[in-house]
Amino acid sequence: FFIVDRDRLNSFINDITPNYIIHRYYFISKNLKVVLGGYFKAQFQLMVIVVFIVLIGFLILRVNYIFILTILIAVLDFLPLFGSGIILIPWALFKALTSDYFTAFGLLIIYTTVQVTRQVIQPKLIGDSIGVDPLATLVLMYTGFRFRGFLGMIIAIPLGLILFNLYREGVFDKTISVAKEVI
Repeated sequence: FFIVDRDRLNSFINDITPNYIIHRYYFISKNLKVVLGGYFKAQFQLMVIVVFIVLIGFLILRVNYIFILTILIAVLDFLPLFGSGIILIPWALFKALTSDYFTAFGLLIIYTTVQVTRQVIQPKLIGDSIGVDPLATLVLMYTGFRFRGFLGMIIAIPLGLILFNLYREGVFDKTISVAKEVI
């Protein structure tokens, strides 16, 4: 019913809602789309980089089922709570226990390379994708990580950018002026 009456409902809501609220709603929704779109674009770029690192490492190690494992590791690395270590570390331990030290050491090198590359490149890619300075992105990621771990790190960037854009739009002007009067 909502889909059928969508236009009528939208016009009714627009008629009863003050213009400044409608303006801010559209501003927030536009910024949210830009932030989330840019964030996921950066994450997909990181995923492609991870694919190349893992693929090159697996080619050197002559691993079977290279493409399936590479894509699986890249997808797991994309997910916030998993990462590439969920496969590479236990696999390396298994190889070490079965006396295949070359493969075990190679898998640990692949894991380390993925993690270091990700940590170095991630703030720059995300910052460029959503229009934020890489240092600000790094501060937001660190703050989010300290508050809620990996999930907080992911949520902190879009939330921080939305709050910054709301500040630029003037949403907090009255609150700031009241705080200045109190202080």
